[in-house]
Amino acid sequence: WLAMRDARRLLRRGRPRRAVAVLDDAAPALAGLSRFRLLREWAGAKAGDPGPLLKDSPQAGERYDGAFPVLLPLYQAVTLARLGREREARERVGAARRANSGRLGLLTPLGGEAARIDPLLRARADADFVALVEQDFADEAPDDARRALTLAVEDAEARARTPEDFHLAHLDWLRLGRLARAEKDLRRAIALAPRDAVYWSDLGVLRYRRGDAPGAESALRRALSLDPSLPAAALSLGVLLEKNGRDAAALALYERTLAAPVADAGLRAALLEARARLAGKAK
Repeated sequence: WLAMRDARRLLRRGRPRRAVAVLDDAAPALAGLSRFRLLREWAGAKAGDPGPLLKDSPQAGERYDGAFPVLLPLYQAVTLARLGREREARERVGAARRANSGRLGLLTPLGGEAARIDPLLRARADADFVALVEQDFADEAPDDARRALTLAVEDAEARARTPEDFHLAHLDWLRLGRLARAEKDLRRAIALAPRDAVYWSDLGVLRYRRGDAPGAESALRRALSLDPSLPAAALSLGVLLEKNGRDAAALALYERTLAAPVADAGLRAALLEARARLAGKAK
Protein backbone atom coordinates (compact mmCIF):
# COMPACT_ATOMS: atom_id res chain seq x y z
CA TRP A 1 0.00 0.00 0.00
CA LEU A 2 2.91 2.35 0.67
CA ALA A 3 4.19 1.60 -2.82
CA MET A 4 0.80 2.52 -4.30
CA ARG A 5 0.73 5.74 -2.29
CA ASP A 6 4.23 6.66 -3.43
CA ALA A 7 3.37 5.82 -7.04
CA ARG A 8 0.35 8.14 -6.97
CA ARG A 9 2.50 10.92 -5.56
CA LEU A 10 5.02 10.42 -8.34
CA LEU A 11 2.25 10.49 -10.95
CA ARG A 12 0.95 13.78 -9.54
CA ARG A 13 4.49 15.17 -9.83
CA GLY A 14 4.71 14.12 -13.47
CA ARG A 15 7.15 11.23 -12.97
CA PRO A 16 5.28 8.23 -14.44
CA ARG A 17 8.42 6.19 -15.25
CA ARG A 18 9.56 6.38 -11.66
CA ALA A 19 6.03 5.41 -10.55
CA VAL A 20 6.21 2.33 -12.80
CA ALA A 21 9.52 1.34 -11.24
CA VAL A 22 8.11 1.67 -7.71
CA LEU A 23 5.08 -0.45 -8.61
CA ASP A 24 7.16 -3.09 -10.35
CA ASP A 25 9.32 -3.43 -7.23
CA ALA A 26 6.16 -4.11 -5.21
CA ALA A 27 4.54 -6.39 -7.80
CA PRO A 28 5.41 -9.73 -6.14
CA ALA A 29 3.39 -8.77 -3.06
CA LEU A 30 0.54 -6.83 -4.70
CA ALA A 31 0.00 -8.37 -8.14
CA GLY A 32 -3.17 -10.10 -6.97
CA LEU A 33 -4.93 -6.83 -6.11
CA SER A 34 -7.21 -5.39 -8.77
CA ARG A 35 -6.51 -1.84 -7.65
CA PHE A 36 -2.76 -2.44 -7.96
CA ARG A 37 -3.06 -3.84 -11.48
CA LEU A 38 -5.20 -0.90 -12.54
CA LEU A 39 -2.73 1.60 -11.08
CA ARG A 40 0.20 -0.17 -12.75
CA GLU A 41 -1.46 -0.08 -16.17
CA TRP A 42 -2.49 3.55 -15.62
CA ALA A 43 1.09 4.50 -14.72
CA GLY A 44 2.34 2.57 -17.74
CA ALA A 45 -0.06 4.46 -20.01
CA LYS A 46 1.17 7.79 -18.63
CA ALA A 47 4.75 6.62 -19.18
CA GLY A 48 4.00 6.04 -22.87
CA ASP A 49 2.73 2.45 -22.99
CA PRO A 50 -1.10 2.58 -23.13
CA GLY A 51 -1.45 -0.86 -24.69
CA PRO A 52 -2.08 -2.95 -21.54
CA LEU A 53 -4.63 -0.47 -20.17
CA LEU A 54 -6.47 -0.19 -23.49
CA LYS A 55 -6.48 -3.92 -24.16
CA ASP A 56 -9.93 -4.70 -25.51
CA SER A 57 -10.97 -8.34 -25.53
CA PRO A 58 -13.73 -10.50 -24.03
CA GLN A 59 -11.35 -11.27 -21.19
CA ALA A 60 -10.32 -7.67 -20.52
CA GLY A 61 -12.80 -7.21 -17.70
CA GLU A 62 -11.52 -10.31 -15.96
CA ARG A 63 -8.33 -8.49 -15.01
CA TYR A 64 -10.31 -6.71 -12.30
CA ASP A 65 -12.70 -7.95 -9.65
CA GLY A 66 -16.24 -6.67 -9.16
CA ALA A 67 -15.11 -3.72 -7.07
CA PHE A 68 -13.78 -1.75 -10.06
CA PRO A 69 -16.06 -2.27 -13.09
CA VAL A 70 -16.55 1.49 -13.36
CA LEU A 71 -12.94 2.54 -12.93
CA LEU A 72 -11.34 0.51 -15.72
CA PRO A 73 -13.32 2.17 -18.56
CA LEU A 74 -12.88 5.56 -16.86
CA TYR A 75 -9.10 5.27 -16.84
CA GLN A 76 -9.26 4.00 -20.42
CA ALA A 77 -11.39 7.02 -21.37
CA VAL A 78 -8.97 9.52 -19.88
CA THR A 79 -6.06 7.82 -21.65
CA LEU A 80 -7.90 7.83 -24.97
CA ALA A 81 -8.82 11.50 -24.55
CA ARG A 82 -5.16 12.32 -23.87
CA LEU A 83 -4.30 10.54 -27.12
CA GLY A 84 -6.89 12.59 -29.01
CA ARG A 85 -9.23 9.63 -29.55
CA GLU A 86 -12.32 11.50 -28.36
CA ARG A 87 -14.98 9.26 -29.90
CA GLU A 88 -13.52 6.15 -28.27
CA ALA A 89 -13.13 8.07 -25.00
CA ARG A 90 -16.84 8.93 -25.02
CA GLU A 91 -17.71 5.28 -25.70
CA ARG A 92 -15.62 4.20 -22.71
CA VAL A 93 -17.32 6.78 -20.48
CA GLY A 94 -20.67 5.39 -21.59
CA ALA A 95 -19.48 1.93 -20.58
CA ALA A 96 -18.40 3.27 -17.18
CA ARG A 97 -21.77 4.93 -16.67
CA ARG A 98 -23.62 1.71 -17.53
CA ALA A 99 -21.39 -0.20 -15.11
CA ASN A 100 -22.23 2.36 -12.45
CA SER A 101 -25.94 1.86 -13.10
CA GLY A 102 -25.35 -1.84 -12.49
CA ARG A 103 -23.54 -1.01 -9.27
CA LEU A 104 -26.60 1.02 -8.19
CA GLY A 105 -28.96 -1.82 -9.09
CA LEU A 106 -30.54 0.13 -11.96
CA LEU A 107 -30.17 -2.56 -14.65
CA THR A 108 -33.33 -4.53 -15.41
CA PRO A 109 -33.38 -8.32 -15.81
CA LEU A 110 -33.89 -7.89 -19.55
CA GLY A 111 -30.71 -5.88 -19.88
CA GLY A 112 -32.27 -2.43 -20.08
CA GLU A 113 -31.29 0.50 -17.92
CA ALA A 114 -34.09 1.60 -15.61
CA ALA A 115 -32.49 5.05 -15.36
CA ARG A 116 -33.24 5.63 -19.04
CA ILE A 117 -36.96 5.38 -18.38
CA ASP A 118 -37.40 7.05 -15.01
CA PRO A 119 -36.23 10.71 -15.05
CA LEU A 120 -35.64 10.75 -11.29
CA LEU A 121 -33.57 7.58 -11.45
CA ARG A 122 -31.58 8.97 -14.35
CA ALA A 123 -30.86 12.20 -12.49
CA ARG A 124 -29.78 10.24 -9.43
CA ALA A 125 -27.60 7.89 -11.46
CA ASP A 126 -25.96 10.75 -13.35
CA ALA A 127 -25.25 12.68 -10.16
CA ASP A 128 -23.82 9.57 -8.52
CA PHE A 129 -21.63 8.83 -11.53
CA VAL A 130 -20.20 12.34 -11.70
CA ALA A 131 -19.57 12.29 -7.93
CA LEU A 132 -17.79 8.94 -8.24
CA VAL A 133 -15.53 10.27 -10.99
CA GLU A 134 -14.76 13.41 -8.99
CA GLN A 135 -13.94 11.37 -5.89
CA ASP A 136 -11.79 8.75 -7.60
CA PHE A 137 -9.76 11.24 -9.60
CA ALA A 138 -9.33 13.69 -6.71
CA ASP A 139 -5.80 12.40 -6.08
CA GLU A 140 -4.79 12.41 -9.74
CA ALA A 141 -2.88 15.11 -11.56
CA PRO A 142 -5.15 18.17 -12.05
CA ASP A 143 -5.29 17.81 -15.83
CA ASP A 144 -6.33 14.15 -15.61
CA ALA A 145 -8.90 14.88 -12.90
CA ARG A 146 -10.37 17.69 -14.98
CA ARG A 147 -10.37 15.57 -18.14
CA ALA A 148 -12.15 12.70 -16.36
CA LEU A 149 -14.80 14.94 -14.85
CA THR A 150 -15.35 16.76 -18.15
CA LEU A 151 -15.93 13.45 -19.93
CA ALA A 152 -18.40 12.36 -17.24
CA VAL A 153 -20.36 15.61 -17.39
CA GLU A 154 -20.43 15.61 -21.20
CA ASP A 155 -21.84 12.07 -21.09
CA ALA A 156 -24.58 13.09 -18.65
CA GLU A 157 -25.32 16.23 -20.68
CA ALA A 158 -25.65 14.26 -23.93
CA ARG A 159 -28.39 12.13 -22.39
CA ALA A 160 -30.19 14.96 -20.59
CA ARG A 161 -33.92 15.11 -21.33
CA THR A 162 -35.69 16.73 -18.38
CA PRO A 163 -35.25 20.16 -16.76
CA GLU A 164 -33.64 18.50 -13.74
CA ASP A 165 -31.16 16.68 -16.01
CA PHE A 166 -30.01 19.98 -17.50
CA HIS A 167 -29.99 21.68 -14.10
CA LEU A 168 -27.71 18.98 -12.69
CA ALA A 169 -25.41 19.29 -15.71
CA HIS A 170 -25.22 23.04 -15.15
CA LEU A 171 -24.14 22.47 -11.54
CA ASP A 172 -21.41 20.09 -12.71
CA TRP A 173 -20.10 22.61 -15.23
CA LEU A 174 -19.99 25.19 -12.45
CA ARG A 175 -17.74 22.88 -10.42
CA LEU A 176 -15.41 22.79 -13.41
CA GLY A 177 -15.50 26.57 -13.76
CA ARG A 178 -17.09 26.30 -17.21
CA LEU A 179 -19.56 29.16 -16.83
CA ALA A 180 -20.65 29.37 -20.47
CA ARG A 181 -21.44 25.65 -20.62
CA ALA A 182 -23.24 25.95 -17.28
CA GLU A 183 -25.42 28.77 -18.53
CA LYS A 184 -26.23 26.91 -21.74
CA ASP A 185 -27.60 23.93 -19.80
CA LEU A 186 -29.37 26.12 -17.25
CA ARG A 187 -31.16 27.97 -20.05
CA ARG A 188 -32.19 24.59 -21.47
CA ALA A 189 -33.71 23.75 -18.09
CA ILE A 190 -35.56 27.09 -18.05
CA ALA A 191 -36.85 26.53 -21.59
CA LEU A 192 -38.42 23.27 -20.42
CA ALA A 193 -39.65 24.65 -17.09
CA PRO A 194 -40.03 28.43 -17.48
CA ARG A 195 -41.96 28.83 -14.23
CA ASP A 196 -39.35 27.23 -11.98
CA ALA A 197 -38.21 30.02 -9.68
CA VAL A 198 -35.09 28.16 -8.53
CA TYR A 199 -33.76 27.94 -12.09
CA TRP A 200 -34.25 31.67 -12.59
CA SER A 201 -32.55 32.38 -9.26
CA ASP A 202 -29.57 30.25 -10.29
CA LEU A 203 -29.44 32.08 -13.62
CA GLY A 204 -29.29 35.40 -11.77
CA VAL A 205 -26.29 34.27 -9.75
CA LEU A 206 -24.61 32.87 -12.85
CA ARG A 207 -25.18 36.05 -14.87
CA TYR A 208 -23.60 38.04 -12.03
CA ARG A 209 -20.57 35.71 -12.01
CA ARG A 210 -20.23 36.34 -15.74
CA GLY A 211 -20.20 40.10 -15.22
CA ASP A 212 -23.78 40.89 -16.30
CA ALA A 213 -25.29 42.76 -13.34
CA PRO A 214 -28.42 43.98 -15.22
CA GLY A 215 -29.09 40.45 -16.50
CA ALA A 216 -28.56 39.08 -13.00
CA GLU A 217 -31.05 41.51 -11.49
CA SER A 218 -33.61 40.74 -14.18
CA ALA A 219 -33.35 36.99 -13.62
CA LEU A 220 -33.55 37.33 -9.82
CA ARG A 221 -36.62 39.56 -10.06
CA ARG A 222 -38.17 37.00 -12.38
CA ALA A 223 -37.50 34.31 -9.76
CA LEU A 224 -39.18 36.39 -7.04
CA SER A 225 -42.15 37.13 -9.26
CA LEU A 226 -42.67 33.38 -9.59
CA ASP A 227 -42.03 32.64 -5.91
CA PRO A 228 -41.96 35.73 -3.66
CA SER A 229 -40.96 33.57 -0.70
CA LEU A 230 -37.78 32.18 -2.28
CA PRO A 231 -35.11 33.26 0.25
CA ALA A 232 -32.07 32.41 -1.89
CA ALA A 233 -33.26 34.73 -4.66
CA ALA A 234 -34.09 37.47 -2.15
CA LEU A 235 -30.65 37.26 -0.55
CA SER A 236 -28.88 37.29 -3.92
CA LEU A 237 -30.91 40.23 -5.18
CA GLY A 238 -30.39 42.10 -1.91
CA VAL A 239 -26.63 41.69 -2.14
CA LEU A 240 -26.73 42.89 -5.75
CA LEU A 241 -28.76 45.95 -4.74
CA GLU A 242 -26.29 46.70 -1.94
CA LYS A 243 -23.36 46.54 -4.34
CA ASN A 244 -25.16 49.09 -6.52
CA GLY A 245 -25.66 51.44 -3.56
CA ARG A 246 -29.40 50.78 -3.25
CA ASP A 247 -29.35 50.01 0.46
CA ALA A 248 -32.93 51.08 1.18
CA ALA A 249 -34.32 48.73 -1.47
CA ALA A 250 -32.13 45.88 -0.20
CA LEU A 251 -33.20 46.43 3.42
CA ALA A 252 -36.87 46.46 2.42
CA LEU A 253 -36.35 43.19 0.55
CA TYR A 254 -34.68 41.55 3.55
CA GLU A 255 -37.49 42.73 5.84
CA ARG A 256 -40.15 41.39 3.48
CA THR A 257 -38.45 38.01 3.18
CA LEU A 258 -37.92 37.61 6.93
CA ALA A 259 -41.57 38.44 7.60
CA ALA A 260 -42.34 34.88 6.47
CA PRO A 261 -40.78 31.69 7.92
CA VAL A 262 -37.43 30.78 6.32
CA ALA A 263 -36.92 27.04 6.68
CA ASP A 264 -33.22 26.97 5.77
CA ALA A 265 -31.29 27.95 8.90
CA GLY A 266 -28.25 29.07 6.93
CA LEU A 267 -30.25 31.35 4.65
CA ARG A 268 -32.19 32.77 7.58
CA ALA A 269 -28.96 33.56 9.40
CA ALA A 270 -27.53 35.25 6.31
CA LEU A 271 -30.68 37.32 5.84
CA LEU A 272 -30.68 38.38 9.51
CA GLU A 273 -27.03 39.37 9.26
CA ALA A 274 -27.65 41.37 6.08
CA ARG A 275 -30.64 43.15 7.64
CA ALA A 276 -28.66 44.01 10.78
CA ARG A 277 -25.76 45.31 8.69
CA LEU A 278 -27.96 47.66 6.68
CA ALA A 279 -30.00 48.72 9.70
CA GLY A 280 -26.75 49.66 11.44
CA LYS A 281 -25.61 51.70 8.42
CA ALA A 282 -28.92 53.56 8.36
CA LYS A 283 -28.50 54.84 11.95
